[in-house]
Amino acid sequence: MKRYIVTALLPEPLRGKLAALRRHHDRFTRQWLPPHITIIPPFETILSRDEMQAIQTMPVDVKASFGGWGSFRRDTTSVLFLKIVNDVFGELRTKLLSTLPGLAPYASTDTTFHVTVVSRIPNELFDEVSSVVTKQEIAGDFTVDRLTLYEWDDEYRRWIEVT
Repeated sequence: MKRYIVTALLPEPLRGKLAALRRHHDRFTRQWLPPHITIIPPFETILSRDEMQAIQTMPVDVKASFGGWGSFRRDTTSVLFLKIVNDVFGELRTKLLSTLPGLAPYASTDTTFHVTVVSRIPNELFDEVSSVVTKQEIAGDFTVDRLTLYEWDDEYRRWIEVT
C-alpha cells in the first residue's frame, strides 16, 4: 500500500506569497507541499494508473474566497491558517468520491477547508507569531483549476507529485 493525499494547489501569485510567509515564520517544521487546500487527507491504498489519472484530470473550475485567519490549538503546538469562505471544496470532494468510490473510506468528514500557513508553532510563541502573520492582507477570490495527487516517499521522507 502507498500513502496519498489529494489537494487543490493555490494559483500564483498567491502560492508564492504564502510560501514566502511559511519560509519566514515556520521555523519548526519542513513544509513538504506548496500552499494548498486538502481535498482528501492522507490515506493508504493501492491506486491504479487509471484511478490516478481520473484524479488528475477531473474537471475542476472552482472559485473560492479567503475569509480571514483561524487557528488550531493543540497541547504543545498550534497552526495558523487562512479560512475558506464558501463550501465549494466540499462539493468537489463529493464529486471526487462519487467518481472513485474506493476513496470513500479515507475521506474525512471534517469540512474545515483551509490553507495552512504556519504549523507547529510552540504555544508559548503563538501570540508573537500570530500577531505578525495575521497582519498580512490576504483576502479575496481565487480560482483552482485542477487537483494534484501526491504520493509519500519513505526514502526521502517527503510528498512527491504524481505525474
